[in-house]
Amino acid sequence: SVDSVIKISGGIIDAGENIAVTTMDLNGGKIEISGGSIYSEKSYAVNNSLGETLITGGTISSGATAIRTTTGSLTITGGTIEGKESAITTTTGKITLGIDSEETPSITTPKIIAGKNGIDGGSVLNFYDGIIMESSVDGATITNVTEINTPDGYYVENGTETIIEYEYIVSLYPKNTPNVPPPPPPPPPPEEVDGRFKIVK
Repeated sequence: SVDSVIKISGGIIDAGENIAVTTMDLNGGKIEISGGSIYSEKSYAVNNSLGETLITGGTISSGATAIRTTTGSLTITGGTIEGKESAITTTTGKITLGIDSEETPSITTPKIIAGKNGIDGGSVLNFYDGIIMESSVDGATITNVTEINTPDGYYVENGTETIIEYEYIVSLYPKNTPNVPPPPPPPPPPEEVDGRFKIVK
């Protein structure tokens, strides 16, 4: 039924050439991952085509594509997602990275690492926190996304800084503020002359 839920909070799942975690529910179902390590060598590490997937922690990795949805929703607020080809792929699903809040966006978590496509597809991408990094010379990108939303005052931009062995490709940057002339310097302190003060102009 649509009420079926898979919860993973720890441990190690190594599925070899098979899908590691999937919902077989034709109506959707829900996957919640808060910890642990999930890996597939040649298939999806997490597959939830129609339902809701929530990831708050853990490591999800694949020798192919790490996470797949088609029309379902995917929310990632923590953890590391790494795919040798793509990290996340969807058709018309909704993807949310991080939490939309008044705090300064994080550019370190959640961490998305991919050899080709960081995020491929989607009707909406809410990019509130996180960073997308490359693991090969092909580069990781955001592609085929219809709409991208960011926190107020921020935009999505490419970068070139190398962090450990990875080079980040996409992250959040503050929008430039209008050019405002700096305030005039403060007046110099008074100068003492013969026990009295005079103002230096």
